Amino acid sequence: MSELKPCPFCGSEARILKGHHYWAVCPECAARGSAYGERGNAIKAWNTRTPQWVSVEDGLPEEGLCVLGFEPHCLLNRDKGVGVIVADYDITEIRKATGKPWITHWMPLPEPPKEEL
Repeated sequence: MSELKPCPFCGSEARILKGHHYWAVCPECAARGSAYGERGNAIKAWNTRTPQWVSVEDGLPEEGLCVLGFEPHCLLNRDKGVGVIVADYDITEIRKATGKPWITHWMPLPEPPKEEL
């Protein structure tokens, strides 16, 4: 397998970067795959569409895209800190108490089940 599929989050063309390891990235929405020692493993992981958390400092989801957001101080679930948000909600809104964003990371929702109910 040598060809990268488009970004599963925004549909843009992804590319492989190489440093000490290989990883796939999307230059449009800042989605990135995990780092691997071999190029083929980075491509395989990207093409399997496993969502990864993206820091809001690295990029924001496209407007209107439903995403899973991580809020460290979520009042509804303090021990887990995970809540579902919609990207057109201002995920960069700053908490007055801490001066930091409410949502620190996001990832696209997974594909729905393919079985019929």
